Amino acid sequence: MKALKFLAIVLGAMALFIGCQKEFSYESLPQVSATGTLKNDSGGCMPVTVFGNYSAGDTLSDSNYVLVQVNFTQAGNYLIATGSSNGFSFKDSGYAVKAGLQSIKLKGTGRPLAQQITNFSVAFDTSVCTFSVSVNAGTSGPPAVFTLAGTPGNCANAQVKGDYKEGTPLTSDNVVSIQVNVDSVGAYSISTGVSNGFSFAAQGVFSTTGLQTVTLQGTGTPTTVDTTTMQINGTTCSFTVAVSTNTFAGLDSAWQFSDGTNFYHGFVDTAFTRKVGLQGGDSATALSFYGSAYPGPDTLFQLDVLLPGNAVQSGTTYNTDSANADFYLYNTDTTTVPPYYRADYTITPAVNIQITINSYDPVTKIATVVFSGTARNAAGENITINGGKVFAKVD
Repeated sequence: MKALKFLAIVLGAMALFIGCQKEFSYESLPQVSATGTLKNDSGGCMPVTVFGNYSAGDTLSDSNYVLVQVNFTQAGNYLIATGSSNGFSFKDSGYAVKAGLQSIKLKGTGRPLAQQITNFSVAFDTSVCTFSVSVNAGTSGPPAVFTLAGTPGNCANAQVKGDYKEGTPLTSDNVVSIQVNVDSVGAYSISTGVSNGFSFAAQGVFSTTGLQTVTLQGTGTPTTVDTTTMQINGTTCSFTVAVSTNTFAGLDSAWQFSDGTNFYHGFVDTAFTRKVGLQGGDSATALSFYGSAYPGPDTLFQLDVLLPGNAVQSGTTYNTDSANADFYLYNTDTTTVPPYYRADYTITPAVNIQITINSYDPVTKIATVVFSGTARNAAGENITINGGKVFAKVD
């Protein structure tokens, strides 16, 4: 990592296309469980393609299915399925006769309950990916009529469950329960807007009237530490969620940040100060952090600042739109499209990330750094960087 040139990155990228097809089960083949992943070498989910029309109240047919891409690492029996959401789900089982990338057809079953964008999580082996299905209005009859208990104002007896930490994606444990008064039965959809990088939603059918409890599932990644107010869409009903500070995975070796949708983190492989040459023959001292992503190591992280007075000073802020700092995230695996972000003074129009050295202990040589702002991606788009942190021992 030390061999990386200061303030310079040379990237190459090419597309890799692999075509495969699903293999059918044969009784004579060994009955073992297949292994593999729904993700590519960079850790991102491979494409999920949705086929068919989806309408509220209409039972799914053979035309309703999704294609998922699976990289099998071991041949054998497989089960790939989603959970049920909004009244329907997708599943397929079979036998993969060889390892490699294959396209698997998951058949849809059930009956969509409500008109809405319906989110699914599909799982195979240890990998989990998500996709969405748009459900049309259909002709199944009127939706449920209900009011949120406690509206207007705060939702009555709202109970928030789970841990909410800056930069940590929400899981199935992150839910909130609210009470509703149902006047007539039918399908319902309750959701919040996205605030601080995350949101809550629930769909289903009320089969009885009266006071009932609905559990909304949280999704997304909190971006900042604060008390976040979540408002139910179409109402004045709201509740709050306390987002706390995240902790680093290991001593003197961690970095992290979020781009609002994705959360990147990993280890600091090298942190050091060194002399660098400046224009006009002058020199300065640079503080550099080089790291790799977890589980990595294809994705590389780089952060550099020029130190005033040639010494690390706590409370100092640097800007990448000047010549005294830079930020990069890029991928050394040239078979994939790199998650490439860049912020330095050579970019036009200018982008800027503020980098602050929060603390530095000259005895332990432990430095803590925070950063946020705007970077440029490989497509020339501006990307907002939030919650950036570095915790490292400086050699």
